[in-house]
Amino acid sequence: MKGKILKFILNYLQAYLFCGLTSLLLLIYLVTTDPYFHKLDFKLDEFKTKIELYLLFTFNIPIILGIVFMIFQLLKKSSNSNKLIIGLSSAFGIFTFIISDKIIKKLFIYPDNILLGLVVGFLLYCLLFVITYKFTNLKSIVQR
Repeated sequence: MKGKILKFILNYLQAYLFCGLTSLLLLIYLVTTDPYFHKLDFKLDEFKTKIELYLLFTFNIPIILGIVFMIFQLLKKSSNSNKLIIGLSSAFGIFTFIISDKIIKKLFIYPDNILLGLVVGFLLYCLLFVITYKFTNLKSIVQR
């Protein structure tokens, strides 16, 4: 039972962190390539077209990639109980990303240097993702 709870938590974190990673990476891309997003102040000129681009890059694409990541994880595992745990935890992780994405991004956006805050957040997400991924693989190797 403890193993299934741990697997659920690790897969949940992987799904959430994967969506967060892709969202922050695409936001860094927007900030560095488009002058409109350089300060993330959302001026009124071009707001309608730019907000659609912002939502596409920081919300829609990460959710689609999170679903693809979930499908990849499901295809990789063999037993049905593992697939159920992975499916539910990944869906819960994506759902948590949808709810908490705005709040987490506000923590990483510093008014003085937006790019630095985003890079620090991205590196933190990378570190956490690698730790959870390695721990999941280590746990599966030990169980064999």
